[in-house]
Amino acid sequence: MDNLYSHPVIREKHEWGQDIIETLFRSYMSKTALLPDYYQNLIGEGLDKARVVCDYIAGMTDQYAVRVAERLRPGVSGKAFTGRV
Repeated sequence: MDNLYSHPVIREKHEWGQDIIETLFRSYMSKTALLPDYYQNLIGEGLDKARVVCDYIAGMTDQYAVRVAERLRPGVSGKAFTGRV
């Protein structure tokens, strides 16, 4: 089982996914105006900003997260979803 999870292709995809999520998280944490109004309001009501940002990202589909991350940091999506994004 260890060989499956540490296979270079799997590891590369895992690192790529982390990069997408980090891009989204850092962008939304530094500029909450990028969030939809509903989430901005939650932060304005005193909810923890990091929790709200995490919840928003968690609700994204994979393809939507990749599209948004690509807009925020061109080139971050690589070729993982070529033809699908």
